[in-house]
Amino acid sequence: MKFRSAAAAIFTLLGVAAILGLAILPLFGHSGDVLLLADQGPSALPLSKLGGAAPAEATPVGAPPAGLQSQEPSAESPEINPITLRVGTWNVRDCAAWDNASKERIALHDYVAATIREAEVDILLFQEIQSDESKGGDIALLSVALAKQGWAMPYTAVVNAKGEDDLAVFSRYKIEAQGSVLEPSATDPWPRPGIYAKVEIAQTPLHLYGFHFKAMGDKKSETTRKAQALALVQALAERHSGVLDTDRIIVAGDFNTANPSDLSGSDATLSTLCSLGDQDPSNDFLALNYQFHPDVPSFVDSRYRSVLDHILVSSSLKVGMSQDSIHLIEAVKAQGTIPTSDHRLLLAEIVLAAR
Repeated sequence: MKFRSAAAAIFTLLGVAAILGLAILPLFGHSGDVLLLADQGPSALPLSKLGGAAPAEATPVGAPPAGLQSQEPSAESPEINPITLRVGTWNVRDCAAWDNASKERIALHDYVAATIREAEVDILLFQEIQSDESKGGDIALLSVALAKQGWAMPYTAVVNAKGEDDLAVFSRYKIEAQGSVLEPSATDPWPRPGIYAKVEIAQTPLHLYGFHFKAMGDKKSETTRKAQALALVQALAERHSGVLDTDRIIVAGDFNTANPSDLSGSDATLSTLCSLGDQDPSNDFLALNYQFHPDVPSFVDSRYRSVLDHILVSSSLKVGMSQDSIHLIEAVKAQGTIPTSDHRLLLAEIVLAAR
């Protein structure tokens, strides 16, 4: 009983001391307050591009990519930090290949998706991909494969090229507008239209144009490529009249620039695409991979190697571009000897500053 009484006395004295302490604290002031703010927790830290993405279930359909929310302005932080956007173009050869050993067609969507996930691509312009309209169903199959990889790209735009090789845009950002570009008529020599998609990032539209020009190295095919390049230049000048130098525009795809005369010379296919046919240098586009890695082929097979694929950017996107901004990426290897694609994934890191 004595022990319990002593303990009770001690607790009583401690309680009285605490009350007295609170009473006299205002007389002396206080310092060293520690505030735990919800927005300072680890979950609020922006995701690193090299550190991986949030789990797929953490990014609901219709929401911006993980990490974008941290870029939104607020009363405490009115400015939007620059965003590094990873934009790619890839001819995926229908996401399939014929296996001579097994005598069957092998689907390669999982390997395509794994390559995209490893490269952490934000927006990708595809060529030789099959729409879901009674064709190969690549759009749905690849979307599922990407989700399985934890790298969902829930926004898609598709143009049916009325042949075997359609075009598509996959994006982690919402696609605000989409459509076809340069639909060939009876008098146009090119076989396929292009695709257009618009997304809005850092409060500014980004205009994306994807193409798959006429293949082969014969003179007629090269003439066809040059004709479509000129038509594209004219279309861009009209669609972005007066703001061609300030609009954020990316032109990308498989331009099948198989010949040296497609790549160099004042009337080359690539020169036509870059110069835009006028005398104003502020309107010129920059062909990123040919500018910084002219000797690195984007197409590789047993026959030859060539720079067929390109990413071109308008004047407003040129600033800060360098060799380190452009990557030609080998695809994740499929089973056996079948390559995932005969084209490399071409990727550009583009810094978008706020406006």
